[in-house]
Amino acid sequence: MPCAKLYYGTVLTSGSVALLARIVGEYSEVLKRSEFSSGHYSVFRLEETNEFRKTPIEGHYEKPLDLDSVLFNVLQKDASWNIDTSGYNFRHVLGCRENDIFALSERLYQVEYTLQPSDERRLPVRVFFRLRTL
Repeated sequence: MPCAKLYYGTVLTSGSVALLARIVGEYSEVLKRSEFSSGHYSVFRLEETNEFRKTPIEGHYEKPLDLDSVLFNVLQKDASWNIDTSGYNFRHVLGCRENDIFALSERLYQVEYTLQPSDERRLPVRVFFRLRTL
C-alpha cells in the first residue's frame, strides 16, 4: 500500500508556491503519468489550537488536476528539488492569481492531493503539504 507523504514548507502571505514531490508505488517504484486516471487537490486552513480542524479555502476544494501538466514520466533533477539527489516527478504551482489562497499571515495551511491509479485494484496515492505563511 502506498504511504501518504507529508512535506513541510513556508509561503509568503498572498504569495505563490511550487509544490514538488516524488510519487512512488507500493514497492518504492517511481510512478508514471500513464499509471493515473485522475487527480484532485484541496487547500485547507488549519486551526492553530487543533490542526485536525480544517477549513476549506473557497474555490480550492477537490479541484481537478491536469495530470499531464503536474506529473512527469522521469524524475526531474534541478535546483528546485533539495531533499535528495534522486529528484521529483510531481510539480504543482498554487498562488496569488487563484483567489488569494494563502491570504492570512502566520497561519498553517494544508494542501492535499489525491491521485487515482488507472488500475482500480491499486489504492489512491495521497500527498500532503503543510505550509506556514510568513
